[in-house]
Order: sequence, then C-alpha cells, then structure tokens
Amino acid sequence: MIHSIVYDYLIAMRVTKMDYIGPNNWVNEFFIDKGHLVLRVLDARWKDAWNVVDDLVEFLRSYGVGKWSRLLDLGCGNGRFSIALACRGYRVTGVDVSPIYIADAWRKARIYGVLDKISFHVGNVLNLDTYFPRGYFDSILLIWTTIIGYYGSKEYDRRILEKIRYVTRDNGYLFILWTTNYDIVAMRKSICGISNYIDDIDEEFALVEKPSFDHLNAILESTWIFYRKRSRDLLYYDEVKLRLKLYTLYELVELAERSGWRLEAAYHSIRDRSPYRPGKSGFNIVFKAT
Repeated sequence: MIHSIVYDYLIAMRVTKMDYIGPNNWVNEFFIDKGHLVLRVLDARWKDAWNVVDDLVEFLRSYGVGKWSRLLDLGCGNGRFSIALACRGYRVTGVDVSPIYIADAWRKARIYGVLDKISFHVGNVLNLDTYFPRGYFDSILLIWTTIIGYYGSKEYDRRILEKIRYVTRDNGYLFILWTTNYDIVAMRKSICGISNYIDDIDEEFALVEKPSFDHLNAILESTWIFYRKRSRDLLYYDEVKLRLKLYTLYELVELAERSGWRLEAAYHSIRDRSPYRPGKSGFNIVFKAT
C-alpha cells in the first residue's frame, strides 16, 4: 500500500504542464498547483456521495453491471464515488490527474476498509492506453462534469473518447452522468442570467463562484474565489479558474460515434429513467462500445 502511494506520487511528477495546451493551463492550476483548495470543496461534497451511489448502483444493475464488473472512475477526484461503490462490493479503479486528490483517496480508502476492492492512480486521460491493456474494463464512469470539455476542443474530446474506448471491452458501457451541457446552461442564461454562488465549504473557508457563458463558442468559464473566515469577516485568500467546452446531445453523440461508441439511452433522471429533456436536463447518457 505504501508502495502504491509513493508510486503514484512519482508518476504525478511525470504529468507535466506540457500535457495541457494553450488556454487549458487552467487544468494544471485547478487540479495540481492549487488542488489543495479545491480538495476542500470535494470534501464538503462527500456527504452527498452515498445517496448518489445508491441510485447509481440500481442504475448500473439495470444494465447488467454487477459487483463482478471491473469499473474505471475517470476524474475520480478524492474518491467519493469510487469508495462508495467499493463499499457496496464493486471493484473500482480511480484515475485522476491530481496527486493531491489521489493521495487523499488512498487515505480514505484505508479508513473505509476497501483497500482490497479499489485502486487509485495519478494519470492523464490522454495516456489511458499506456496505463491499461485493451479492453481491460467492463464499464467506465464519468461523473459530475468531468474531463469531457476540459481541453476546449472537439478534436481533443474525440481523442479522449477513443482512449476510453481502447480500455473498454467490446459491448462494455460508458456512463456520462450528472454532467452539464450547452442546452441547460443556455436556457438558464436566457431566462435568469448566470448568477454568482456562495458556498460555505467548511469551518475555515467560504467559496464564491462567478460563472460566465459564451454561447457563441459554447464555453463556460467560472472563477472560484476562496475566502478565509475571520469571526464575521471573509478575507480574500486565493482563486482558481475553470474553462469548459459544452456540448449539445447531438454533438456529443456524434463525437462518441466517431470514437467507437453507440448511444444506448439519454435520461433526465437515472432514478426513474425518465427521458432526456433539452434545456431541463443535465447529461445522463449511456454509450455502448461497438
């Protein structure tokens, strides 16, 4: 176990800023350079993971993805979904570009007693085919707006979907769940604008999110400003920015089909299996490897 953690730290040193190009340097700052700040946000959201995974387990079972299945949680963060799935008996591998998140995920896996069912690795999704053999996983999970859109170009996202296809067995599944999209953001902007948000993260920090949306280029940007609490005051501490390219359902399906995937279904909710509603639904999409 200690060897695994040390190994992942060493691998992290090889995930250089050259892996990210042009305007996508936000990925390095957000997940690596200032990952310790965003980790606080991930920790604050851990409490919701268990209810989410209750629904997820039932949904996976409906597609025949049982506890015997080998799952890959891409962009796993500090493991809240991976570990919750492992606690329910699944075998899960989590991959994230942030060594900070992965080290914390290992710690939490030890606390929850699932080290025999789980593995975490620091890595870049564009190098998936060098980490795992062809067809290694039964199903892939992309949960809560992760990875797709990070590079800001359709060509990069097509390559990402190809890499994911490489490590998925034939007739395996790709689940893209609880993911934002062009239609829902554009609809909200047209009705009520894009509002700022404040989040009381923990006892030490509060977070203000300031999003903006470029509908012409389908780019969602957001500045996360961290404030340290001092009595009744909030003192500016630091900030990070993210930049996502958003897709319509048609656009994402087209990219996936060019990358070895076939659309199985698109849902509004995985709980009741209600169909996708443009402008009202995040993405809950199931693709099958062809």
